[in-house]
Amino acid sequence: MRNTRYKKVTAAVLVLIIALAFAVTAGASGDNESIYDYAGVFYDSEQADLQSRIEEAEAETGFDMAVLTTDDTQGYSTSVYAADFYEQNGLGRGLDKTGVMYVFDFDNREVFILTKSDAVGYLTDERINDMLDEAFVYMGDGDYYNAALSLIGDTVRFYNEGQPEDLVYYDEDTGEYSRPKQGLTPVWAGISAAIAVVVGLIVCAVSRRGYTVATQQYSYDFRGNSTVDLTAREDNHIDTRHSRRRIPRATGGGGGRPRGGGFGGGSVSSTFHSSSGGSFGGGGRKF
Repeated sequence: MRNTRYKKVTAAVLVLIIALAFAVTAGASGDNESIYDYAGVFYDSEQADLQSRIEEAEAETGFDMAVLTTDDTQGYSTSVYAADFYEQNGLGRGLDKTGVMYVFDFDNREVFILTKSDAVGYLTDERINDMLDEAFVYMGDGDYYNAALSLIGDTVRFYNEGQPEDLVYYDEDTGEYSRPKQGLTPVWAGISAAIAVVVGLIVCAVSRRGYTVATQQYSYDFRGNSTVDLTAREDNHIDTRHSRRRIPRATGGGGGRPRGGGFGGGSVSSTFHSSSGGSFGGGGRKF
């Protein structure tokens, strides 16, 4: 009897703990954890709407997204302050911390779009300029809410368009250009493996058939089918003279660090480094 009562009490406590955990989780989901409005430019309702739109965009793109407003960058440029903030607040999804952050910097008077990892390839310099063109329609009226909505919507639009086929990365710190590394997706890796297995089986079957030896024995009558003639004689003179010709050494050459023209132009995504050395992309515009 005592054991039964103890089990009931334990079960009740566990149910209470689970209920409290759900309540805490539900309460946390209502927080605007992607909106860092330190400059105080958004109304509470606007923050809630931005948070809802960001969650929809994150589900569609797989990026981590955030909006940051500040009126004090502590003497740093907008780009460096944004990159450091991104790292220090643990933003980004996955091991490579993929994400996008929209920064409204009222200290340096600049709107900046910060990108990280895969997002760098989707939001090229040209696309970022287009995004800023759209956002600045609202910036002139001080409508930062709709400017942020515009940036979020354009991010989804360019994500759906995919990374440009002629994508080129430009490192602003080193002045070097590079192509993105190509890799197989899990689907294509599986397809490639299946094709390799099928081709291997075909090759093995053909090879096995070609090397199959008939069981019937064959004997060649070399005595009756061969002759020997030792009466013929022929002298061959070998010319021992040599000729020499000088082969000129190749001239010219390349060298030098690659520039955009060396890659045939392309859609450029500029990158830079945070204070800790992390690589980021993005671009901004003064207002």
